[in-house]
Amino acid sequence: MGAAYSKLAESDRWKRAPEWQKFGFVNLVAHLVAYWGPNLLLLLVAKFNWLLRYKIQKGSAPPAELVRAACAENVLTDLVGFPLLAYPLYKLLTFGGGGGGGNKQPADSSSNKSKDGQQDATASVAEKRGEQNDGNNDGTAGGGRKVAPVATKPRGWAGLQFDSASAPSVWTMVWQVCACVCARAGAVG
Repeated sequence: MGAAYSKLAESDRWKRAPEWQKFGFVNLVAHLVAYWGPNLLLLLVAKFNWLLRYKIQKGSAPPAELVRAACAENVLTDLVGFPLLAYPLYKLLTFGGGGGGGNKQPADSSSNKSKDGQQDATASVAEKRGEQNDGNNDGTAGGGRKVAPVATKPRGWAGLQFDSASAPSVWTMVWQVCACVCARAGAVG
């Protein structure tokens, strides 16, 4: 998943997209993976009667019409509802200056700002130091030195970021997911 995101983050189309569209797309992909992935597996298990010996209520299942209606409602919400809410939710989450930097950017006319005034995630260390790219578009500064991406400042009280330089490590993501699962298991059990 990280490799796919890295390729996406390097594409010109992603770099040109407004932040609210990135927010909507990342949330859609996260929902597809986290919700539809496991539920599709459960749907296949039920359809093909796999793992019946582990079923707690043998012989009982929700009516097929209820399952179809729930799937249709979820598809409609994912493909229509959330994209319509992406812009207002992004604006809500980036409102205000708390959470690590806010929306305020220094007043300069550098070329690494996007249309909405946010720092572009593709700004490099060399650009920050005032070095020029050697013009060959291979990610090197003059003299062939490789330039590393610089993390953008978090935006709004929620601290949203959409660049790979600010992504947490795999270990951080694993322990956070485990902590949430354990907390949820403790709340249920």
